Amino acid sequence: MKNNIPVIDLFAGPGGLGEGFAKAGFDIVLSIEMDATACNTLRLRKFYNLYKDNSVPKLYYDVIRGDKPLLDLQNKYAKEWKVAASKVLKAEIGTNKEYIYSKISEALKGYNKKKLIVIGGPPCQAYSLAGRSARLGLGDKYNQIIKKFFLNDKIDALDNDKKLEKIINKKNNTNTSKEDKISLQEIENYILQKNNVFYKDSKHKLYEHYLNIIEYFQPVLFVMENVKGISSAIVPSKNNKKEKVLDKILNDINDLSYKTLPIGEDKNNQNSFFKPKDFLIKCENYGIPQRRHRVIIIGLNNSNNKNINIDTLKINNIHITVKDMIDDMPILRSGLSKGNDTYENWLNTLEKQLNINNINELDECLNIIKKNKTLTRGKPFLENDFKSSNHKVKKWIYDKKLNGVIQHTTRSHMESDLIRYMYSSWFSNKKNKQIKIVDWPIQLRPMHKNISVKNNKLSTSSHVDRFKVQSYDSPSNTITSHISKDGHYFIHPDATQCRSFTPREAARLQTFPENYYFFGGRTSQYHQIGNAVPPYLAYQIAILINDAFNIK
Repeated sequence: MKNNIPVIDLFAGPGGLGEGFAKAGFDIVLSIEMDATACNTLRLRKFYNLYKDNSVPKLYYDVIRGDKPLLDLQNKYAKEWKVAASKVLKAEIGTNKEYIYSKISEALKGYNKKKLIVIGGPPCQAYSLAGRSARLGLGDKYNQIIKKFFLNDKIDALDNDKKLEKIINKKNNTNTSKEDKISLQEIENYILQKNNVFYKDSKHKLYEHYLNIIEYFQPVLFVMENVKGISSAIVPSKNNKKEKVLDKILNDINDLSYKTLPIGEDKNNQNSFFKPKDFLIKCENYGIPQRRHRVIIIGLNNSNNKNINIDTLKINNIHITVKDMIDDMPILRSGLSKGNDTYENWLNTLEKQLNINNINELDECLNIIKKNKTLTRGKPFLENDFKSSNHKVKKWIYDKKLNGVIQHTTRSHMESDLIRYMYSSWFSNKKNKQIKIVDWPIQLRPMHKNISVKNNKLSTSSHVDRFKVQSYDSPSNTITSHISKDGHYFIHPDATQCRSFTPREAARLQTFPENYYFFGGRTSQYHQIGNAVPPYLAYQIAILINDAFNIK
């Protein structure tokens, strides 16, 4: 039942945060997103959410199964489609402010603006640990030069500012040769250039645009989500000093006369002084089958809500595993990136790779594959029985009207990666531990510059776990947008499938309902899924808010 409280969803992506609020009864009157493909995903989902679960038109299911074109739906339900489409705004927040603000005002007509809730998470690439490491990293060339100057120092572990300090001191040392000073100056200039580009990135300021909307529209409450790395990320402030991004955000929120509330780990004590770590949500503790750690801030308007208290999320001591979520899905094979991609060629490729690499341990996997029926790479819709479960999240994603799974298709892999995937899954299951590069037979060595052979074993100076198997028996690692680039971090635990996760498997681990359709090619689907907030987590947050305001 709708509670008639309007919600504006900023930086909406494909709608993970909004989906949770919609399922809790809130009206997402406008979702703002700059990516055109994600906007298409949002529009179709808005159409679905116009209906109660048991009254969704059959044509919707025909469309997401690929049996009927979207145009049929748009024509038959033209009025409803127009309403759904009006709730999505393709726009880049931070540009054309007047236009965006006018569209928000238009969407709020007929609603009590004093009940407005704003949700969303500014894009996080500039704050994520991986993003910072990639963009501030100096590369092998400069790292090797630095190590020569600082043999006994663990300089790799230092951030760029600390490295600069050591480099400048070394350069100014009277005992440093003229030639070395030239090299050190080159490195100093390079680090300064990298820092300058990174810290001037406009993404560091996106949260300010979010707060500008908060200041202008004065919602009763807002929910801001971001990556764990925002807790340690720093940006330049006044007088060229640096401060932690999260500290700045919390101070800016306070300046807007909003009270910040954490909702995880029983930290929500109104008399406490909250620390940045109090806002960290470990998703696996709340029924999400994924070790996804995110900062979530609730901001409550101080003007007329002094007696409102948002409860904490209830910890679920039983972790939901990968197996719980995907074990009932159709078994698929990976694709071949070169040559004729048939099942027979795929099987022959595996056999050839086993013989070339002389890995007898995997013969048992190959025998199982040969005994099984012919595997496919999947298709837009596969009939499938959904395995019942007592886990709330499994029930939450289920739709009995679908009678199968959508968007369960595999990507192609290089021949050499097929056998790496197979060995990695086999090893992780046999040894009951996560495989690392050093555990591989030498013959499986990838041709990366930083991987070498030492003492008859593989050795690497970085990314020791660049190939990662997601264990059946625990929550998965964080599903990130990187899955759109390759599947190395998301290898399926079943060695006989020797592949990475499909978009639907990733969507299940993100807790998207089975009937949630993602537009675009497989790469775009992965990108949308990886960037989203798990809808089931958003649903739990929305229920807390619903209860706090005694909404019936």
